[in-house]
Amino acid sequence: METGEVTVAAAMAALSSEQDNISHNLANLQSPAYKRKVGRFVEYLSDLQAADGRPLTIPAFTEGVDFSQGDVKVTGNDLDLALIGKGFFQVKTPFGIRYTRVGSLHPNQKGELCTPSGYLVLSTEGQPIRVDLAEGEGSQIMVDPVGSVRTKAGTLLGVLGIYSFKDPHKLTPQGDGLFAAAPGMRAYPATNCKVEQGALESANADSVQELVTMLVTKRSFEAAARALVQVQRARDSFLAAARQ
Repeated sequence: METGEVTVAAAMAALSSEQDNISHNLANLQSPAYKRKVGRFVEYLSDLQAADGRPLTIPAFTEGVDFSQGDVKVTGNDLDLALIGKGFFQVKTPFGIRYTRVGSLHPNQKGELCTPSGYLVLSTEGQPIRVDLAEGEGSQIMVDPVGSVRTKAGTLLGVLGIYSFKDPHKLTPQGDGLFAAAPGMRAYPATNCKVEQGALESANADSVQELVTMLVTKRSFEAAARALVQVQRARDSFLAAARQ
């Protein structure tokens, strides 16, 4: 494959990755606290060489996460907790400690607060918070802005472990609204984050923005495909002329 074909094909692959991100964002518009996938186009030096012998520069696509705040919508459910500001709940999973902003909680069979996927929500002491509530009895607890969980009588049941990171963009998405910290990343108690009880954070993806970006990306992909055909035709013409 000629260098021109390589460059255009790489651009098409990058645009295809962008389309995948957009599709994922659109599919999660109704997912509480969903953080949209974003990306940017960059150039990198490949192992291939251009005609002048220099390394060939190829376009690529790097993925990331937009951690901006989503809208907060009141639900009236006392076990729905929205985080306002930079912070994550700490949860225990079979794969280790993970972090999430999904606050639609419920008690498990032991009365411990869990995420929708059943992962234990941990306190500042790294322990489950036992609320001893049956299904539908969320109105029996109160959660204040700093994450203290109490009974209506005022008994402290635990304090939610809410943490932030110096560079959250180094977190790795794990699905189910979970993020894993990279080795060496330190979680700090979130000081600029508060809890709003009876509310949920919405996805921070906007349908109109995503659809416009999808249209632009689609047109760019089609233009790249036409360019690839032209490059291939020019190559074929050159080879045919060389054989004469």
